[in-house]
Amino acid sequence: MSNFDESHINKAIEYAQTHCARPHITYTQLFLAADIQTPQWYHQNGGQGVIRDFMEAFHIACRKRGLPPFDAFVVNESGERAHFPGVGYFTVNGLKDPLSEKTTKSEAEFSLGFQRDEREAIREWCRNH
Repeated sequence: MSNFDESHINKAIEYAQTHCARPHITYTQLFLAADIQTPQWYHQNGGQGVIRDFMEAFHIACRKRGLPPFDAFVVNESGERAHFPGVGYFTVNGLKDPLSEKTTKSEAEFSLGFQRDEREAIREWCRNH
């Protein structure tokens, strides 16, 4: 199982910074830019925890550097969560997953509003850099 280090996080942040004008980037694009295995590879090889750990480290690194929350515009490219962030995005932000059947309508609306605000912060940063 491949691991990652700070150099991989740095590559991912650089990719996000240079592609922030896009409406979104996919997990696959981000992982390839970071020079690590794709999320599909981790799913097929029992490494879902690596995906979660990498995205959490990416989230924390953006915050520590005073950057916008670039994880807010990283989405799945297919499946039931196509064009939507993974559950971990909401978890790391202390929010309920808006696609979960267990989430109330008001919780889902709050989570989606939070993500919209974070995506707007990315667009604003991108316009100014």
